[in-house]
Amino acid sequence: MNKERKPNSSRDIRAATLRRRYLLKDANGQCTETEDEIYHRVAKPVAQAEAKYGATPEEVNGWERRFHDLMKNGRSLPNSPTLMNAGRRNGMLSACFVVPVDDSIEDIFEAVRATALIQLAGGGTGFSFGRLRPREIVWCQVAAQHPGRSAS
Repeated sequence: MNKERKPNSSRDIRAATLRRRYLLKDANGQCTETEDEIYHRVAKPVAQAEAKYGATPEEVNGWERRFHDLMKNGRSLPNSPTLMNAGRRNGMLSACFVVPVDDSIEDIFEAVRATALIQLAGGGTGFSFGRLRPREIVWCQVAAQHPGRSAS
């Protein structure tokens, strides 16, 4: 009988969760990176963002060390897409996107297209319908009343 030891500390729980969900695995499901390696894989691209705001290479390296140490010491872990995708080809680090839905058929289908691309890359979507015209506004193109936003 193969019994896995039950985690009994926050450190054990974090390590078990990383192994089960986030560490890179081979085709057989075996982990191919260590806990410390995931922290480096995640910290590096997150720190690289600082260069876009004027940080020097030395400052970027300092941010990378800080991010690594925060994760290693259990002070902070980023969201799931960051843990899964940082340092990989996909690179999607955000979990949630709000897609505006504008008030034309072209814009509605553009929102559908954007949603498909976001979800394909691993992101989640919500929608902003605030730009749609109100219910029962006369819609000149078809000389009818527009159904407008639903109250439901």
